[in-house]
Amino acid sequence: MKQKPNKPITPLQRILKERGLTQKVVADMTGLSAPPISQACRGIMTLETRRRIASALGVSEEEL
Repeated sequence: MKQKPNKPITPLQRILKERGLTQKVVADMTGLSAPPISQACRGIMTLETRRRIASALGVSEEEL
């Protein structure tokens, strides 16, 4: 059976992993629903989503 190649980790995924946070926790922290958080973890987010996540996590928008 072939192994899947490792996908590059996004900055948000790295932050969540380092802090032991789940997407659900981030959704609760930001007041966002699950789909925008899931998309953000894949590197796809609106400016508003970026702002809310950065604020909730105490990081700059550029770090995401």
